[in-house]
Amino acid sequence: MKNWKDMERTVAKQLGTWWGCEFRRTPSSGAWGKQTFSHHKSKASDDFHGDIVAPKEARFPFSVECKAYKEVELYKALYGASNIYEWWAQCVRDTPKKMYPMLVMKENRKNPLVAISDKCYKRLESVIPWDLPHMTLSTGKTIHIFDLSDFLKVVNATKVMELL
Repeated sequence: MKNWKDMERTVAKQLGTWWGCEFRRTPSSGAWGKQTFSHHKSKASDDFHGDIVAPKEARFPFSVECKAYKEVELYKALYGASNIYEWWAQCVRDTPKKMYPMLVMKENRKNPLVAISDKCYKRLESVIPWDLPHMTLSTGKTIHIFDLSDFLKVVNATKVMELL
């Protein structure tokens, strides 16, 4: 991936394949104000939050924030000095009520990671395989971090829709 736009497009495609609908990057400056998703009656601009959105009828329960940086500071997180803390705070702040924050972060030359809240994790625990590698990080509140591709391969979207 060359830049953050490429990363957002790739994540939108991955999430769309997983969820079974079209996802799009959230445009800046209201560029989509009059456009609609296919089969979507309201203006697309009514549904913007995060960096990637799905149409309302998809019932996607997450607000997705994407970050592509030279370094995702996992090691620094141990000492409370990681960029992840700032990213997670933004993700939570921008998440509408009745949705769950989802942070997708990508370090240069590494696979994207996905972070979900502890509340979300506890609701999904029954559909997340116990042997799916992940790490837990405390950012004031606990988040769970997975390899994005692995998460999407093994966590059933239909079950997620039922549980969230």
